[in-house]
Amino acid sequence: MVDFNLALEISKFFIITLLFGIAAYKDIKEREVEDKIWILTLVSASPITFLQIFYLKSIKLVDFITSLILCFIFGLLLFYVAKFGGADAKALWVLPFVFPVRPQIDINTVLQPGYFLPFAVSVLFNAILLSVSYIFINIFKNLLWYIKNKELFKNYNINFFYKILLFILGEKVNKEKLIKNKFYISLFVNKNGVLKLELNKDVRDFDFNNLEARKGYYESESYWVENPQPFLLYFFISIYVTFLLGDIITYVSFLIARNMF
Repeated sequence: MVDFNLALEISKFFIITLLFGIAAYKDIKEREVEDKIWILTLVSASPITFLQIFYLKSIKLVDFITSLILCFIFGLLLFYVAKFGGADAKALWVLPFVFPVRPQIDINTVLQPGYFLPFAVSVLFNAILLSVSYIFINIFKNLLWYIKNKELFKNYNINFFYKILLFILGEKVNKEKLIKNKFYISLFVNKNGVLKLELNKDVRDFDFNNLEARKGYYESESYWVENPQPFLLYFFISIYVTFLLGDIITYVSFLIARNMF
């Protein structure tokens, strides 16, 4: 019975690797993922999970329901509050049907305690932590730009606080790079002849094929741009990071609590 359950867990790993891997690739290339990916994941993985819940009893029904409810709530928050893409929320809604609890494979997490939150929620939080890495990439690229060009904010009339935000959240690129990378969007927009900084764009309905819109409706040799991140890539990687490493939020919280009391 244990061997059969292990085989089921491994089969779900193959399913999630294939289908979420395709979703991550689509997100990188197109920033869009068809609903059929999530439907295929549900159709192929949920019967296995239901077999484990109702026949093998290797997964508790209460754990499945808890994971499902929390992921549904966090998915809504991602879409309506954090302004993530619909595919990001759907990935989170689907994951509990595959792994409502940590995959039952005899490998201990590196960080202990391993979990406090349901596995799927831990995957989300770890993915958010992983996605922060783009900030350090921005900083590195902007430093290289400054070393090469000896300027960063020429022709931009903004205060010191916004310069800091641009330095960590945006990237300074030349015009050719903006044109070549179809996902780059100017952080400044020409409004009645004045360049206005827009750091809180909702890019979900943005027309990336409109070059003038991506350029902010003004001409320059260089632009401050944002590059909407393919969050499904981080989500995909986070599944394996969470399985092997554990819940980073739980671990850090445990360390803080232990040192405080």
